[in-house]
Amino acid sequence: MNILFILPEYYPHSGGGISTYYLHYIKALRNYCSSIHVMVGSGYTQDERTYTIEDGIQIEYLKPSMFDIYLQKFSKLSLFPEYQRNLAAAWAMWDQADQGKKYDLIECTDFGLGYIPWIINHHKPIVTRLHGSFGQIELKEPKLKQYLNGDLNRQTELNLLPQSDVLITHSEANQQFWKKMINKDVTMLYPVFIPPIIEFSYNGGKSDFAIVCARIQHWKGPDILCKAIQEL
Repeated sequence: MNILFILPEYYPHSGGGISTYYLHYIKALRNYCSSIHVMVGSGYTQDERTYTIEDGIQIEYLKPSMFDIYLQKFSKLSLFPEYQRNLAAAWAMWDQADQGKKYDLIECTDFGLGYIPWIINHHKPIVTRLHGSFGQIELKEPKLKQYLNGDLNRQTELNLLPQSDVLITHSEANQQFWKKMINKDVTMLYPVFIPPIIEFSYNGGKSDFAIVCARIQHWKGPDILCKAIQEL
């Protein structure tokens, strides 16, 4: 089987949640596929670079020139620049990937709008993995509720995501969220993760000092983590 992944982030940017997830998942999947091709891009991520990493996994970034062409095609949406940029990136990747003609299966994520052209054309099986969509983030972030961008994202998601052949998430809470939103089964699969073997000692001294690093969104930022630590 030949699989094409359409991702908003991936190697060498390994710090994001989605790229971390797929670095483990794709590595575990590689031995069961003839080829794996990863196309990386979004309204804010384009590059001329290409990579081939272990086991022949091919990584290609959305080319800036291709993105610029499609950004102009969606100029009528310039009132909503974030939506315009991500929509342009989605169609540009579809074009750059030659509409997926060489692949047996396409996998997208709900974060970003990369799934749109594949579901609309739907000439290959589509798997969409639900990591946490734009619409969800804007729904949970009070400061973003005043913007129409969230409504655009949610309407797009509610109309198109159910058209995927398979929807998968790695969280029971997220599974329940989407079951309430759409009339379609959502499969829950735990993430593939192989932890590194690190030797350390429990005999070291304790310290009263710690650093907490987290995302800036209100609904999953450092304040939420501090409240959880207090409860524990």
